[in-house]
Order: sequence, then structure tokens, then C-alpha cells
Amino acid sequence: NAQLNFNFTNLAHLKEYFPYSLMHSNLHHWLSNAFLGGKINNGRLVLHGKLSKFPFAHGGGQWKVSGNLQNLHLNYAPGWPDIRHLMGQIIFTGQSMRVFAKSAMIDATPVSHLEASIGNLITQPKLNIDFQSAATFKQGMHFLYQSPLTFAQKLHNLIVTGPYKLYLHLHIPLASTHQTTCLGKLSFQHDVIHLPKWHLQMNHLNGLLTFTNQDLTIKSMQANLFNQPLTLHLKTVPAQHHKSLNFTMNGILPIIAATQNYGIPLQYFAAGSSTFRSTLNIPFDSIKPTVLTLWSNLQGIDFKHVP
Repeated sequence: NAQLNFNFTNLAHLKEYFPYSLMHSNLHHWLSNAFLGGKINNGRLVLHGKLSKFPFAHGGGQWKVSGNLQNLHLNYAPGWPDIRHLMGQIIFTGQSMRVFAKSAMIDATPVSHLEASIGNLITQPKLNIDFQSAATFKQGMHFLYQSPLTFAQKLHNLIVTGPYKLYLHLHIPLASTHQTTCLGKLSFQHDVIHLPKWHLQMNHLNGLLTFTNQDLTIKSMQANLFNQPLTLHLKTVPAQHHKSLNFTMNGILPIIAATQNYGIPLQYFAAGSSTFRSTLNIPFDSIKPTVLTLWSNLQGIDFKHVP
């Protein structure tokens, strides 16, 4: 039996102390590159049992290493922005590793809650990370641009202002970290989207965008366009050769909006407003054109007689 209190002043050297002979080779590689900096304060090691049976995978003893993390710098998966300035707790016990954080930074995005765990350090280790963030859309979108998510690059023409909340789950098989999968939810809260190329601005966006490595989905997001209510849908359309993002919008289009936003002098010929449905198809292949389609039955429009 043993108990030990300790402090670790530079986690970049932590890789020198792991019992790699007892771990899966994939975990060895990950641990050798994951911890890039930070400290452990108030560390504690508790060991009960015969060392010959360590790590007690079949019973016969218990062990636990825990401590408070200060400014942890973690490289968790290739291509994803590192976790920095993590303040929380780390626990190694049995065959698992867990990290709990009250605060951290990922890219320029502040993280308010984070949990990371490896359920089994011995056989086929897999890392799961869950975190929440609340900040401005500029910060959140910068994080997505820096990630390996292919769809993020198609959103560069969107200018979003206002607050957001991000919930992200990452599943990282340490045998093949390039096969990392994600499930994310991005909450819009009275935000504003500017589409400069289309001379459009949507206000008071409220709703949820969900995403994975390959897909984006929005169901019935509410917004205002031309000071009229708008419902927005988004889905990723698979194709044999060319995947695309497909926006569908349902709303009301006043004739005066065409005059004010696009300089089309329709006020001399018509007045009023009508419901419309439009689709905006943005191909992942930048060579393919973006296509906007607009449909309306023109009910509610009064046409003027022009002599």
C-alpha cells in the first residue's frame, strides 16, 4: 500500500512517467504527443495491492492518480485546434482516464465546461471529448474554420453577428485519430446573418444548427427578412459526384424590398407583397456555380396599369 502527494510543474514531461509496457501501443503514441504544457497541483497517488498485479485489470488491488490541472495544453487530435489554458481536474483510475474542466480555450473560443475520457487504457483506447462554449459567432466560426470540418469552408461568405452556444462531442479512436467523428449543435439566439454577395440580411435568427463531419442540418429556424417572418431549412444533399448545401427559405416578399435592396423599379408596375419559397444551392465543389431559385404565386400583388 502506498500514498503519495506531488506537484508536477511541466506536463510536457509527463510522457516520461507513463507505464507504457502496460498500455496499448496506440495509447503510447497518443500520450507521447498529447500533453504539451501545464501543471498538476495537489496531485495524489493511492495504491493498494501487489505491484505484480498492477494495473489490477482482474482485481487484486486498486490505484488512483488525481490532481488539479492548471493551464493544461492538450493536443487531442490532428487538425483540430489544441485545448489551452484548461483549468480543472485529471483522474487516472483502474483502466480509465478522465479530465474535467471548468474553463479552457480552444482556438479563440472560451469553453465553459469540458469532459474528456478514455474508458479503457489497455485495449483499443478511444477518447471522447464533450464541451460547451458560449461567445460571439466570430469566435465560434473561427474555431470551425480551423477544424478539419469540410463544410466550414463553405460558410466563409456568411457574416454572422451576435451570441451563440456550441455543444460538441468528439469521438477519437486513438488507433486512427484521422477517423475522428463529431456531433455538434450550434444555437442561434437573435443573431444577424449578412450575405454581402446577395445584398441580404436576416435578423433575429433563432434555432439550432446540427452538424457532423460531413453534414449540416437546420430545421425550421425562425428569422426576419425584409422585416417579415422567415422560416429557414438547411440540409446537405449527397450526390454521386458533387455534394452541396441546400438552403430552403419560406417567407413574405414585399415589392418595395426589391426596389430598396436591388434597385429594381418594380414600384412603378406593382405593389403589395406575396409569399415566396426559395432555394439556394451551394456546391462543395467551388468550380460549380451557386444557384438561387425563387418561386411565388404572386397572390397579394396588385399590378398597375401602365399607359
